[in-house]
This record gives sequence, structure tokens and C-alpha cells, in this order.
Amino acid sequence: MLAGEAGFTLIEMLIATLILMIAIAGLAGMLTEFSTRSQREMTAVGYQADARAVVDTLATEVRGAYTGDPSTNPIATMTTTQLTFYTPDRQQPFHLQEISYRLSGTSLQRASALTTNTSSDEPAWKPWPLTLGSWGTAVDGVVANPGGDPLFSYEDASGNPTTDPTAVATVIVELSVAPPPGVDRPTTYKESATIRAVSSS
Repeated sequence: MLAGEAGFTLIEMLIATLILMIAIAGLAGMLTEFSTRSQREMTAVGYQADARAVVDTLATEVRGAYTGDPSTNPIATMTTTQLTFYTPDRQQPFHLQEISYRLSGTSLQRASALTTNTSSDEPAWKPWPLTLGSWGTAVDGVVANPGGDPLFSYEDASGNPTTDPTAVATVIVELSVAPPPGVDRPTTYKESATIRAVSSS
């Protein structure tokens, strides 16, 4: 008995191949979109983690603002986009350091300088003044805060806004970072830091 000779015709093979190619193209597009979105989300998470860490670090540094010299104010310069202040490092014995944060485009940058002298017998741990080192990016993707609030704002010991460096008791930091296009909305981190040397005086 002869076996059946039925099979796919050339036209059927071509149609099947075309359908398979369309399916593969669709799957590839889905995988590409998934990969792109995952990359965006990973970048957004990175921005958020950096922003949270920077705000926490900045607040800790500001709380310890100090010079050891009544004639030298711990807040050196203060604007809505830049803050420069003096604070001890964590070494024993500690050195005095000058730290500055500034907004440059969509990046929050940080620069610092450290005294070489650890003796407070000399005013403000000379040599003085210090020269800030190079600026480094602390976090990218910075955008304007909702409601137009500034990056840095300042209050005196009574909680009133101030522009006088000698009157600053509290520094308020409000930092918003924007994820890449297509990933949710910007995330805002806000922290207030009261200078211990001021609050305890």
C-alpha cells in the first residue's frame, strides 16, 4: 500500500513563513519595549537613591556646621541655588572642612576643602581661607521643585525666613529629580537641618 503524498504546497509554506515572521517581529518589539522601560526604571531608581543619599548627607553636614571661631560664621555663602558652610570631618582629631553645594544645570554638585591643621589653638584651624577642590556631580536629573520652591531656603532661630548668613539657624533642602521620559513623575526629597551650635547657644 502506497503512503499518502499529501503535504504543504509552496503557497502554504510561504503564508506560514510570513505569519511566523510577523509573530517574531511583534515579539521582538515587545521585548525591546520591555527592555527600554526596564532601563528607564533602573535609571529612575538610581536618581532617587542618589537624591535621597545626598539630601541626608547634606543635612547631617549642616547640622554640624561649626568653625570654633566666633568671628567666623559657619555659613559662608547662601543663595537659593548654592550653599557653602564650614563643618568638622569625622576624623580624630577632627579637621575643619569647607563644603559647598550648587545647582549647575540639572546636576547638584559638591566641592570641599580640608584644613591640614587639627589644633583649635589657632583660630579656625589655619591655614585660612580654604580653597575648594574641583566640583563633582552628587546627583543628576534635578528639576524645578513643585510649586516653585527653591533648592535651599533658610530660617532664623524663630523660624522666620532669613537672608542673613549670621542669623541662619535652619537650612531647608528641597530636591526634585526627574526620571527619564516615560517613567512616572519626578520625586521630591525635603529635609530641614538645624545647626546644633546655634540651637544649643
